[in-house]
Amino acid sequence: EKSKILSEQAAAFEEVKSNIAAMEEETSSITSRLSHEASDLRNAKQAADERVSALEYELDAEKSAAAAKLEEMECELKAAIDSNNQLKEHVSSLQSANDDV
Repeated sequence: EKSKILSEQAAAFEEVKSNIAAMEEETSSITSRLSHEASDLRNAKQAADERVSALEYELDAEKSAAAAKLEEMECELKAAIDSNNQLKEHVSSLQSANDDV
């Protein structure tokens, strides 16, 4: 009877050891998979951060170019207004001279 109990206990112990080994293997597999996924996510985040930086740089360059173009157009507009005013003065002067004749 004792021998049977000891045999059953030994079998149960072996089953527990087997279950623990299986759980350790599964835990190791899950840990490895999660580590790989975390690495992939870090790499994806780094790539996204680099893309955001590149887009920010492009946006800044476009803003600078637009600001320069706006300044150029403002200068051209001011020059056109000045030229128009000079032409108006010239026309007015010619009209006055014409009126004097």
